[in-house]
Amino acid sequence: MPQKTRREKQIAELRRKLAMKMQNASTVNPLYSISAKEAVPKEEIIKEASQNLTSGNFMESLTLNTKYVTADLRKTFFLTMLVIVFELVLFYVWEIR
Repeated sequence: MPQKTRREKQIAELRRKLAMKMQNASTVNPLYSISAKEAVPKEEIIKEASQNLTSGNFMESLTLNTKYVTADLRKTFFLTMLVIVFELVLFYVWEIR
């Protein structure tokens, strides 16, 4: 079995942390757990999120691989055009009879 890469280990660590947060959040009633003084400011959350996005720690695993999407769209386009041409040919052949 191959060893885990550093990125896989980081992703696993993030998943564990998220699972722990979700478990803690589900056991505590969110309406009564945080007072107004203890709430984290919105600017701090945005700052932390932007640091995570710019650091690139996990963004590579979350980005969409466009190579496969474009290949699928190209195949879909050609198959659709083939069906439309086939229908037009059938229409004209049927009209000639």
